[in-house]
Amino acid sequence: MKKIKYELKISGYKLKTIIVSIGLILFVAIAGMNFIYQPAKKKIREIESIQRKEEERSKLLSQVSKQQKDIQRRRFRLSDNKSISYFINQITKLANETNTEIISINPGSLQRENYYQKLPLVLGIKATYNQLGQFVSKLENSRQFILIETMTFEREKEIKIDSSDEIKVRANLTVSLFCSPR
Repeated sequence: MKKIKYELKISGYKLKTIIVSIGLILFVAIAGMNFIYQPAKKKIREIESIQRKEEERSKLLSQVSKQQKDIQRRRFRLSDNKSISYFINQITKLANETNTEIISINPGSLQRENYYQKLPLVLGIKATYNQLGQFVSKLENSRQFILIETMTFEREKEIKIDSSDEIKVRANLTVSLFCSPR
């Protein structure tokens, strides 16, 4: 078998054509990068930036909407009645429901804030731990917006053993009724 050798002979004209072709391809590639790819890439970055801003804006609007709903819910719980006797009647009713004995009631004065008014009341209570827990639960879950601001309690000094054998406590609570600003 004969081995055939191929030699690539490039003449001067063909070499110039290849060099010009390669140069032209490089020129078109560089021009494409500068005039097509880079502007398109920049435009894509701008669009992505706008999209991120819109997503952030959407999240903020969602949070504002949730807060507005929460404000409306809380505004509904603000009492329209700012009378101290009304508040004392509400507290007394809750105490009766839980068999809690109210020893003393010291009303405070109506305090005005920007978006609400607060009517404080200091209560002296005598009850079992269970009754006190029920009373506190009813206060916190009442339809009106009542907040227990402070609470101290101690075991009653006189231990009376009765049929229930439950330990009695004396508690002092500062509770506030939140009222509408009008």
